[in-house]
Amino acid sequence: MSLVTGKVTCLQIEDDRGYAGILEPNAAKPEFFILWSNPDDPSAFTRIMQSMWISLLKDSLLTAKSVELSFDDQTHGLIHVRLNNI
Repeated sequence: MSLVTGKVTCLQIEDDRGYAGILEPNAAKPEFFILWSNPDDPSAFTRIMQSMWISLLKDSLLTAKSVELSFDDQTHGLIHVRLNNI
């Protein structure tokens, strides 16, 4: 499992994809991550999880709180989002 911690600088959400720019501590520029890519129609559960992730990422973008993103090492898909300093 890969972990990324930082502040959200950019958020782009499309119907079947999500991207975020994360500025890690001591980094000069943000790194951009593919949050998800759903070429097929995802389940309702998947859409609800993505919606909750968007809420946390949006909160980080607006308040400059840091987030932790966890990615699967095999699929590189997003597993969880945690908003820090709650």
